[in-house]
Amino acid sequence: MGWRYRLWQFWATCWSAPSAEDRELLAQILSAEQIRLFAELDRSEQAHALRVCRKLLSEGESDPVLLAAALLHDIGKIRYRLRLWERAWIVLFRWIGRKFRIRLELNGRGLEEAQWWKRALLVGECHPLWGAELLRHQGVDEQVIWLVEHHQDWEIAERRDIKGVLLKKLLQADQAC
Repeated sequence: MGWRYRLWQFWATCWSAPSAEDRELLAQILSAEQIRLFAELDRSEQAHALRVCRKLLSEGESDPVLLAAALLHDIGKIRYRLRLWERAWIVLFRWIGRKFRIRLELNGRGLEEAQWWKRALLVGECHPLWGAELLRHQGVDEQVIWLVEHHQDWEIAERRDIKGVLLKKLLQADQAC
């Protein structure tokens, strides 16, 4: 992603709020309980999830599992709220890591024990698992949970089975939005 896109994304993050049309889309895809859960996301995360869902819809996707996963894929982030600078840090660190082939190993310690600069990275790394756990307790469809849990795993997305195909579509839309 180029710097212009990231600047637009930052601007969209600061000024976003779901519209009446967005709320109508949510009602078509999610249950009332899932909508309440979705409402717990930061407004910027809600806007991102709606962009991901709309991108899939614009590409002709209609699978209710895929669309629900698009809306709920970052739900694990409600476990630990990130400040704007922490979100920027995740993006910057991932770019630096790819550029210089740095791989930061994050051990299983809790967020409270992590050094300040690792906390946001832990959230970025762990939120898919947290989201899957949360959705499992809400009784969400196991296929949606699986997509949420693996929504950062490109290796699985390369599989040619139905799960891999759906995951790849979700990952591509997530990355584009």
